[in-house]
Amino acid sequence: MEMKTYKKSSYIHLTKHDGHIYCAQLMSRALLRYPDSFLGLIEQLLEHPEENGNEASHTLKEIFIDNSFLIPAEQDELQLLKKRFEALIRTPEALSLCILPTTECNFACRYCYEHLPPMAMHEEVVAAIIENVEKRARNLRRLDVVWFGGEPTIRMDIVDRISRKLIAICQDNGVEYASSMVSNGSLINRDTAAKLKQAKISKLQVTVDGNPASHDQRRPFKDGRGSYSTIFGNMVAMAEFLEEITLRINVDTQSEDEFGALLDALQPYAGKMVLFPAAVTLDGGEQNHNQSIAIMAQYRRNADRLAQLAMERGWPVYKGMFSSLSHFCQAYYLNNFIVMPDGSLYRCNYVMGSLEHRKGDIRQGFPNYFTEEIGFDPFSNQQCIECKALPLCLGGCLLAGEPGDGNPIRCWLRHNLDRVVVSAGTELLTRRGNHERGYAETA
Repeated sequence: MEMKTYKKSSYIHLTKHDGHIYCAQLMSRALLRYPDSFLGLIEQLLEHPEENGNEASHTLKEIFIDNSFLIPAEQDELQLLKKRFEALIRTPEALSLCILPTTECNFACRYCYEHLPPMAMHEEVVAAIIENVEKRARNLRRLDVVWFGGEPTIRMDIVDRISRKLIAICQDNGVEYASSMVSNGSLINRDTAAKLKQAKISKLQVTVDGNPASHDQRRPFKDGRGSYSTIFGNMVAMAEFLEEITLRINVDTQSEDEFGALLDALQPYAGKMVLFPAAVTLDGGEQNHNQSIAIMAQYRRNADRLAQLAMERGWPVYKGMFSSLSHFCQAYYLNNFIVMPDGSLYRCNYVMGSLEHRKGDIRQGFPNYFTEEIGFDPFSNQQCIECKALPLCLGGCLLAGEPGDGNPIRCWLRHNLDRVVVSAGTELLTRRGNHERGYAETA
């Protein structure tokens, strides 16, 4: 019987941290940790997998094969990754809609990237959403709806009417329906929370930035009043009626003491909350291309540090880029649409209102896209083909210019793999409550 031969995967990243070697297989999402004394053995085995070794080498080889660090010699990883990419972006049986019932907002957040005139959804747009979902329903298995704004709860009447119709269409056609909302939380009292539940909105993302003083400075009402106490006053209703609340905490320079005090204040609602520390700046948001890369790197490290603090205290934390294939630019998805109040269709929330990025009008139906119409194919770009981070970003942000070492915004993963891998490993270890033994984890 012919012996199977193996080669090293192209998507491996090794990094040292705190006396250990973190070994990441970025395509299979396997993550191993060993004492740094294993480094020589690991490198020798990966570069020369067919050489005979001792018992430790044989054991490690079996683990590496099981977790795709070593792959069959004939395997074409790039083609496999391309097929995965094609399957992800096409998904004809799934339709994802981000619906803005209004662009109006009652907050004046200092880092907001939206600069849209206030507008409520037109009645003919409401009708067109319902009509076009109904046309597609017979060929769908799943419909995902995200309510966005502005502040979507300002127009709960629109949210309610569209939700009722879409739920009925899905029930009639055997389509799985899932709905969530991004809200500032200021209007979600008990009555509104009950309406959200009735609309089958099971998940809610709300932002609270640090302690009352920090939050009120960053996220005031338009009249200048602080919003912290209002949001916390609504937490009881949110926790009672909603299945899960993702609490986004926009991080710049928050201290551990400030963050710890926020966790203490949130403790009564811990069973319903997932924390999402996110790096952001006070002058325009996470995707601001003029922002200093060094400052953003500092803020991301701070977000990692605070996420680790939260996990050590038993809080669930939103999983990041390393743990899910779906965390790449939403504009790649061919069945993903943002529906504006005037009926305009977009593929990315950072370009809403920009005519050059407009993709049609819901009143003319959902456009049919093909892969080449996305505007960029990472599998035809040499920089992407040669990058071991490709399985994580699958091409990166479509707005951020050409990929490459000279583009630290689009290719931030390439420049931050050490941080991403160590952060993912630390998260897994904290979840397991075991900081000593080696482990393998496939997300």
